[in-house]
Amino acid sequence: MKTPIYDLIIIGGSIHGEDTGLENQSTQIKQRRYFMETIEQKIKKLPKNLQREVSDFIDFLLTKQVNQKKKKPKLDWVGGLKEYRDQYTAITLQKKAMEWRD
Repeated sequence: MKTPIYDLIIIGGSIHGEDTGLENQSTQIKQRRYFMETIEQKIKKLPKNLQREVSDFIDFLLTKQVNQKKKKPKLDWVGGLKEYRDQYTAITLQKKAMEWRD
């Protein structure tokens, strides 16, 4: 018998990577399993062509997630403060940035 997908998803720890204790973790696993079973039941009710569409959409979401992780940071801000380099030191700017965060 194959292991259902929701069992594979919840194996390996708490849902959000938190150490929440065994009792709370057990509740979260049960909720996650119920959620996954509900999705599986809904998909089984769909005709085959729509099940393929759901599968394609899941593949799209997974691809989208991978592509988002691989994006290189934009560096269009580099050199944007050249005109201020004689007025401020790096330490002064760090202190100002800390003030702005508060």
